[in-house]
Amino acid sequence: MKLLIVILAIIAVVSADRIELRDGVLGRSISSSAIDAIEKMRDQMPCGFPKYGIPPLAPLKIEHKELALKTNSLSVDGVVEGVRIDGLNNFEISEFKINVIFSKVTFSFFWPSIVVRSMYDLETSAKAYGFTVDVKGKGNILMDLKELQISGTIKYSIFNGVKVKTLEIVPSIGDVDSNIDGILGQGLGNKKMNEFLEELILLGCNDNQELITKTIEDMLVPKINEACEGYTLTDIIGIIAGGEGGETEKCIPPPED
Repeated sequence: MKLLIVILAIIAVVSADRIELRDGVLGRSISSSAIDAIEKMRDQMPCGFPKYGIPPLAPLKIEHKELALKTNSLSVDGVVEGVRIDGLNNFEISEFKINVIFSKVTFSFFWPSIVVRSMYDLETSAKAYGFTVDVKGKGNILMDLKELQISGTIKYSIFNGVKVKTLEIVPSIGDVDSNIDGILGQGLGNKKMNEFLEELILLGCNDNQELITKTIEDMLVPKINEACEGYTLTDIIGIIAGGEGGETEKCIPPPED
């Protein structure tokens, strides 16, 4: 959530710059300025944004998380412990364009690999190919999401504070490798279950993009706007440019535990 606020801050800052420099005095496009700011944010991710309460994001670590997820094809209930996610900062900016006239951002980001490690104790019900599989397991998770692409558009306003009007996000995954133990023992049954889960994740993401897009928008837009309430242009310039309360020192990642 707070990371999205930082991204919105980038949009607001470069949009304001473009309004003031609409004749292109500095010879730099608004989109190029935005890309520079996003790359700066990417460099900061291993250290997080402590003055804004954002912890290190590369790797992202979560000690304990209770899960209660329910969709038409998947339900999950239980806990995960010692979550570690590597690769969030290893993204490429495939596209980032800002249309100031229509207050619209078009973007596409690509991650070659995001690796998730964790311990889990979960009850899962999954539907695929007309079958329903109920599984209760406890053990270790190692999952590699390969060729993750997140594309979409944001329509926004920066008058009287940063505000998102619409948010359309479309994810796609190229491949999944999983090594989750404790599902059906340690033998062939567990291997087959991992293969089933890999296929389920691919189908769940790539074949339900319209549902995912609507779910993300309905869930995030009100929360983002609530979190952004009260942020002035001066505040968000501080986030990106290292002004009042911004991150000014070069990121030196904290030592691993």
